[in-house]
Amino acid sequence: MKFTIHLILFVLICLLVPMYSNWLYMAPLGALVGFFIPYRKTISSFAYSFLFSFLTWSGAAAMIAIPNDMILAERVGGILNISGTALILVTGLIAGLFMGLSAASGHSFKQIFKK
Repeated sequence: MKFTIHLILFVLICLLVPMYSNWLYMAPLGALVGFFIPYRKTISSFAYSFLFSFLTWSGAAAMIAIPNDMILAERVGGILNISGTALILVTGLIAGLFMGLSAASGHSFKQIFKK
């Protein structure tokens, strides 16, 4: 059950927050999810948050890039000397690390108050 709640919350956070405000506001929300979703270990909170954020951001970037034949992704990737597909994966990796570390921080903060 907590897996499903965690999935739904992270997908909503990753999709809705950047639409209506600065994407940096995702970190406190990810920390709150890490604080309130009870996993036994911090690595579990990090791993699930990383996975959900990576898949959401990579999927969203791919859904934006594919309909226009990845023209913009290829051009931006050309600036960074990577392909458009690699750019989509790097975008997901950065978002996954960002949200994974945020959720792990929230979980660790909760562990402080348990003791």
